[in-house]
Amino acid sequence: MNKWLKILLIGLGLGLVSAFIIYKIMYRPVKSIESYAVNLSIDAGAMIDEFIKDPQNGNEKYLEKVIEVSGVVHKIEKSDSSITILFDDGKDYIISLSVNENNTKKAEALKVGDLTALVGQYNGYIEGDKSFMLPGTIQISRCYFK
Repeated sequence: MNKWLKILLIGLGLGLVSAFIIYKIMYRPVKSIESYAVNLSIDAGAMIDEFIKDPQNGNEKYLEKVIEVSGVVHKIEKSDSSITILFDDGKDYIISLSVNENNTKKAEALKVGDLTALVGQYNGYIEGDKSFMLPGTIQISRCYFK
């Protein structure tokens, strides 16, 4: 067999194997948040108090952790494809919990004033603006009901 033909066939074979590996990596299923262990459970008021005392410390404590937060529903925000539940103690921070798509029916059944617990991934916080009397926001995403 010709030397250039062998090199071409080997290169083509390596290209096909590489393409298959890249395809498998790109289209592997995303791990559901329900499969992760809950790192800690906390009451919404206690979490808000931690952020009022020291937001940086609170951020470092919860960052990228799966936490269970229980509290009283203050507001439910619905959009076309998502539902966000807000816990608010009337202090300098609110907790914004974005419900994952598998739990929208349960979220729609909630009413303002209901006591509930959600598990989600903490993603960070946004400082409030005291001059405009806007509270800070503690963001938790991919939430599901406990």
